[in-house]
Amino acid sequence: MIRSFVARVLRGPLAVVALAALGGCSVYQGFPRDDVTSVGVAATCGNVMSRDYYDLAYPANSNHGMLVIKDWELAAAARERVKAALPGARVGELEVNSVKLVITDMLRGNAFASAAEQDYARAFSGDVDSYDYLLAIIPSVSGPRNATYKGVGIRSRRGGTFFGTIDSKVEPLEAYAACRAILYDRRSGRARSAFGFASEPLPGDIPATTALDYYPPDTVARFRDPLDRMIRKSVDAIMPQLVADPQPKT
Repeated sequence: MIRSFVARVLRGPLAVVALAALGGCSVYQGFPRDDVTSVGVAATCGNVMSRDYYDLAYPANSNHGMLVIKDWELAAAARERVKAALPGARVGELEVNSVKLVITDMLRGNAFASAAEQDYARAFSGDVDSYDYLLAIIPSVSGPRNATYKGVGIRSRRGGTFFGTIDSKVEPLEAYAACRAILYDRRSGRARSAFGFASEPLPGDIPATTALDYYPPDTVARFRDPLDRMIRKSVDAIMPQLVADPQPKT
């Protein structure tokens, strides 16, 4: 939005200079793909599943729950999609402290923060020094229009009443992934952030208003494959925002 505003206000060579400054003086949409030859990936978006049912007609019927699903290995699915986006790159596994990562991101560019406080590498653990790039994929809210989507999970909702008399229908149960990624170049200190969202309806035979604790284990097990697909689609949406082939110079 800022870039388009500058383009309208400033014309000719001045606009080119201003837009280059906003884009980090780069002719790439993201980091040059060929430069990303080694990247350590830490994925926490997919370690916990949320279950949310929002009943706007009768709020007391709403229910929410969370389930640790790290053994579903959705992080492995995320790394697979990173590898697919970076053929030939060495992709490894790291851990990340999401809270420390977000704080570091908030401190970037703050004149009162030290260089160490602005270094994303401090949020990662593992064999960090063996990678030129560090990539974190963490849960994130999908945006103002869908603020109830965060991380991975299943959700459904029921609309409010029409003049308090006619109940709206319950919407289909859906699986989703809302993930944020930060790719950090340890050599240059540059970083890019991206967001990916994906969702799909679940089979109609799964009750759409049931609380998580009341789903039988075999029903919960059915959530794994849809969430695996959502993670993959989310990362597939993220990677083109982070790395790209060179744009032709004009």
